[in-house]
Amino acid sequence: SNLQSLSLNKNKIMNWSSVDNLSQLKNLRSLNFKDNLLLEGEPSYSARQLIIARMQHINVLNRSDISNHERQQAERYYIKRHVAEWMLAEEKHTTRDFLYLHPQYHRLI
Repeated sequence: SNLQSLSLNKNKIMNWSSVDNLSQLKNLRSLNFKDNLLLEGEPSYSARQLIIARMQHINVLNRSDISNHERQQAERYYIKRHVAEWMLAEEKHTTRDFLYLHPQYHRLI
């Protein structure tokens, strides 16, 4: 797809798999993703970090540029947030289930 910009503000998106599917749009560079149910209760800084970490091709989120430094910070935040869950999955031999929920995790570690 040649889609480069997408606005999904106020779309009632409720699960991360929808965001993960968007990451397959290799030409997508700009994403607006405000006021979705998925991020309800999540501080705005944290929400931004989670989306940036999951969407490796975008360079603009909610009309704000993503610097290389911000991307690195977002990816570190994402890894730290889910490392205990990853370790438990390894221990229980359920990494496949974990990677289904977090398909980008291997790329980040």
